Amino acid sequence: MVWESPKGVALKEPTWENVEVGERFGPIEIVIDEHRIKSYAYAINDYHPWYFADSPFGERIGHATLLTNPLLAIYVLGYNRDNVAGLHAREELELFGPIKLGQRVLLEGAFTEKFVRRGKGYTVLTAEARDTNGNVLVRNKGIEVFRIPQGLVPGQRTASPEGPAVTGEVPPGAPVAESASRDTPVGAALPALSEVVTFEQMTIFSFGTRNIHTDREAAVAAGLPAPIAQGLMSTGYLSKMLVNFFGKHWFLTGRTSHAFVKTVEINDVITARGLVRERVKEADGIRLVLDVWSRNQKGEMATVGTASAVVP
Repeated sequence: MVWESPKGVALKEPTWENVEVGERFGPIEIVIDEHRIKSYAYAINDYHPWYFADSPFGERIGHATLLTNPLLAIYVLGYNRDNVAGLHAREELELFGPIKLGQRVLLEGAFTEKFVRRGKGYTVLTAEARDTNGNVLVRNKGIEVFRIPQGLVPGQRTASPEGPAVTGEVPPGAPVAESASRDTPVGAALPALSEVVTFEQMTIFSFGTRNIHTDREAAVAAGLPAPIAQGLMSTGYLSKMLVNFFGKHWFLTGRTSHAFVKTVEINDVITARGLVRERVKEADGIRLVLDVWSRNQKGEMATVGTASAVVP
């Protein structure tokens, strides 16, 4: 995994019962290097030129969701990473600025809540990435089903998005909006974006270590039929679509809250879509609020929620 647990620290088993609300992890410093950016580009098949050449921010940047996985996994600084087995139920992400090549970033997080719903134990981990001046770049909240004795049971659609229902349907005749503007109307649809999820990409995304996303034995031991993709890969696909739509404004003012309602399996074809739901006036412009979702090749909803950013 991305983190090595500190030497001499007694690691806890990663079970719901062992999680303590208020436990803090970090800060830990990382450098945004070529390997991190290129590995992520391969894992989610996103080779946007801003990640390999100049960007509107005057230099190369990393993907908007580049640090979501390290932030979600920061708790393994205190837990045994070899026995981690959980299902990501919901992701909430706020973006405040681009992550730049060569930048030194401090990551810190804490368990802020735990609860039981429908017989499953959920944990809430809130984490932030800051620059060395203390400015927040990314704020991430991940809600997970932690390992339970009877094993993980995916695909029961127990996660649900907050707010108004997202149907995952584009109305007939809806206008297509390639890019956001102050004049983008409510009801406009974003172009579809499809990706094939390969096992090789799943392995790179999940750090290449033995876990339920990279190893069949680990998946079966956790109660799964086979390795599944991390939910955050779908977050990356949604973000790819949203960068295409919002451009640089996604990195500065992007927000998303979405639920993972069905697991993604090896060689699934995931198609992301978006539909403009609302226009909200803010001090710096118009915040376009979107319904966002993704479906697999069978038409089954995999991810569903909302996303927004400000258009000056």
